[in-house]
Amino acid sequence: WGSTGWLTPEGPPRHAPVCATDASAMASRTRNDGETMGFLHAKEAYALDVDLMSHPDSFEEAGGFTLEQLMELAGLSVAEAVYDVIVADPSPAAVQSSPPSALVLCGPGNNGGDGIVAARHLVHFGFERVAVVYPRMAEMVVKNPHYGKLVHQAKGVGVSFFNEIPSRSEKIDVVVDAFFGFSFRGVPREPYRSILLDACIRPLKEKESEISTRPIVVSVDIPSGWDVDYDGSTFDNGDGEEEVFSSWFPDVLVSLTVPKICAKRFGFDDVASNNMGRRHYVGGRFLPPNLACKYGISMPPYVGKNQIVRLK
Repeated sequence: WGSTGWLTPEGPPRHAPVCATDASAMASRTRNDGETMGFLHAKEAYALDVDLMSHPDSFEEAGGFTLEQLMELAGLSVAEAVYDVIVADPSPAAVQSSPPSALVLCGPGNNGGDGIVAARHLVHFGFERVAVVYPRMAEMVVKNPHYGKLVHQAKGVGVSFFNEIPSRSEKIDVVVDAFFGFSFRGVPREPYRSILLDACIRPLKEKESEISTRPIVVSVDIPSGWDVDYDGSTFDNGDGEEEVFSSWFPDVLVSLTVPKICAKRFGFDDVASNNMGRRHYVGGRFLPPNLACKYGISMPPYVGKNQIVRLK
């Protein structure tokens, strides 16, 4: 990833970067190391999403995507990262059932939609018991008909839906945190607060030395409760309730399109000895070269058909 230092906090460039004129030239300069990659603030991430979904007639760099397309591609990349951690290249912390199982926590926004898509793809990838915790589902599918379609598609392949964490005796191999994305601010409220504490934060903190007895926790784009613009350069996790939700770390982070500023806190594989064996992926293989150029992003080196890159 290239530096985004030429962006002002408000987003507009101070000057245009020198860009490759074609995808192959840009790809020839790519790396996937954390030292050279850029990170986006929330305002920049929002502006990039707007550009991705702008109509091609509006301006030259418009992406021309629909929200539904981006959600499908993002959810597919999340599912691929989960498969990589649990099945293809298992984390030392992963103790896989056969076949593996997953619990996906889906919030009220686009991150939640990504999670529903990921749940469907996990079934196609061979996960047998896939459950989605989707609070306020009835309200959300009325408010946004596309979410209703996603729920219908997922149920069609056997995904189960719940308003709260289901009571089950079987071991869950992975919990996917798709509650909140880069637009979220503040401390999670109920019912999301209790679910996040019970499914992710408490198991992580209470069983740090017994990692094989708990699920792997994977966060989508932003660990829920984190301040997207806080890079960890100063010690400021807040206090009380705020600190609980800003100081927890998942096992795996899947940054979508490009890592956000808060991902600096999470780290990369090269510092695994200080990083509790965490893994950081970037996914969402849909950024066109013209928008990558506009935002100063060098595309990561996706290989073959892969939808994710594991950051080193």
